[in-house]
Amino acid sequence: MNKFDMRTEVEKPVSNGVYILSDRTINEFMKYLDDLVYKVTHDGDYFVEVITERSNLVVVIDKDYMGESNKKLGKVLLKGFLMNIRDISLKPDKILLYNEGVQLTVDEEVLPILIALEDSGVEIVSCGTCIKFFEIEPKVGNQSNMFNIIGIQMNSEKVLKP
Repeated sequence: MNKFDMRTEVEKPVSNGVYILSDRTINEFMKYLDDLVYKVTHDGDYFVEVITERSNLVVVIDKDYMGESNKKLGKVLLKGFLMNIRDISLKPDKILLYNEGVQLTVDEEVLPILIALEDSGVEIVSCGTCIKFFEIEPKVGNQSNMFNIIGIQMNSEKVLKP
C-alpha cells in the first residue's frame, strides 16, 4: 500500500506540518493517519497538524552501561540516553531489559527515568530468568521470558540497542 504523500495531495499547506484538506482528499488521508501522531481541527476546512510519524520501536538494553571501554563512562552515557528518550516526544513502544540490563530496574539513579518512561506509556519488559539470576526485585516494569522478548523484537519495525 502506497503512503499518502502530503506534499502532492494537500489542497493548501498552511505551515510546516499543518495542512488544509478538501473533502476530495480527506478519505485517502484517513488511511494514512494510522502511521502518524496528529491532531485535526475543523472550521469549514479540515486542519491537520502532523506531529510526527509513529514507529513500532523497541529499545533493547542488555547491560547497565553503554559502550565497551569504560564502565563508569558507560553508566553516564546510558543514563543520558534514557533521559533523552524520556524527554523527546516520539518514544519507543517498549524497552526490553535482559542480562545485566535488568539491574537498571533497581538502580536509584536510573529508576526515576524508567518510571517516567513507563508513566508516559513506554512498556518496560524485563527478563525473568535474569531477575532471578541477579536476585533482584524490579521496582518498575513487568517480567517476561525470552520467548516473549524474542517475539517482541521480531514483530517490531525497528530495534535500537544503545
